[in-house]
Amino acid sequence: MPSLKENDNVEGHGRLLLDHYLWVEFLSTYPDPPKLFYPLRVARIRSVKIPESFISRNEKGVSGPASLSQEKYSTAEIQEVKRMADSEKDWLFYLVDFDSSDVGTTKVPLTFRDRS
Repeated sequence: MPSLKENDNVEGHGRLLLDHYLWVEFLSTYPDPPKLFYPLRVARIRSVKIPESFISRNEKGVSGPASLSQEKYSTAEIQEVKRMADSEKDWLFYLVDFDSSDVGTTKVPLTFRDRS
């Protein structure tokens, strides 16, 4: 892997798990947080139904994974969706494809208290 320098452009494919709230909730307390806010467009959303074999149900509750690696589910469990919505009947997670083309220099509005 080549050495990267600040401001180098990088392109790749991989798995990014987002904790969209907890990290940002305390952002104002971090001494030098990284700049993680980028203008991106949601290009595609797919829901993935977690197979029942990964879910543990008993009289006291239900537990299971928040996501699965790709080899642990089949294409039969994937469904194109227009938006993410809680589903009472299924245990699922979402795959979101982002696109940065044609976003220009769009400013990402902060949805939390700014440190300044």
